[in-house]
Amino acid sequence: MDRGLSSARKKKLTAALETLPAQLQYLRPAILSLACQNQDLFGCGEGDCSVFDAAWKQESARCEPGADMDLAASHLMALQEWASKAGDESSVWLGPVWFLTGYFQGPAFGDSSEIQTTSEPDPPDVVEVDIPLNLSSRNIGGGWSIADDRVWIILQSINRTDFESLKFGLIERASKSPVELIAESLMTEGRTHRCDASFKLGGATGLRYLEIVDSSGVTFAARYCLSVPGGNVQLLINSATDDGFDPAQYEMLIKSIRVSKASSTG
Repeated sequence: MDRGLSSARKKKLTAALETLPAQLQYLRPAILSLACQNQDLFGCGEGDCSVFDAAWKQESARCEPGADMDLAASHLMALQEWASKAGDESSVWLGPVWFLTGYFQGPAFGDSSEIQTTSEPDPPDVVEVDIPLNLSSRNIGGGWSIADDRVWIILQSINRTDFESLKFGLIERASKSPVELIAESLMTEGRTHRCDASFKLGGATGLRYLEIVDSSGVTFAARYCLSVPGGNVQLLINSATDDGFDPAQYEMLIKSIRVSKASSTG
């Protein structure tokens, strides 16, 4: 039975991990741990992420209460961006990294196992969206990872409790100065932020939080907490280059977002 990566593929992965951004270096042991596991099981969602769990617990402990989800989302985006430049989804040696990006959805999007549980959790939701032909996309279990050469986009459904919690957290974050956020490693030096707590676009209403490059005024990252037809979603748009992006270019995509209940199979 095929188990861990072959020695040649593991060697290639190990060498590539030397180029991980500094803030992601704590993920190296977790990725190499996954490289030693049965890769065939990853497609079934099975994998031992205990090394990551321990590393993330230590990494997030330095955050202020409620800021860990922002940090996780930022690191998830950075990991996906790095992986996309290192190879693609057909690169077998990157399998452990792609599996970890899926598992990382928990800390980033408020998975009940990471954030909080309710006695009667909402049924799982499925996000539907009209994706332009110039954007590549990948389903990530009820949500989407979407990209082109300018941006990385993650779209995920969230339950009502997490929706309100995320909105509150972003409003609280917007009340802090850029200097405070830079000190907390939640923003890069040379950027500022802007929050619209009454955002509305078509059938989507909620909050939009922008991270803006001071020198050019372009948007580097945008985070949306939206009520859309059928449910609630979180949308992250992160620039893949230093040139930033125009959020208006993705308005048609945002207008098309809707949520439906996943069909239950008894």
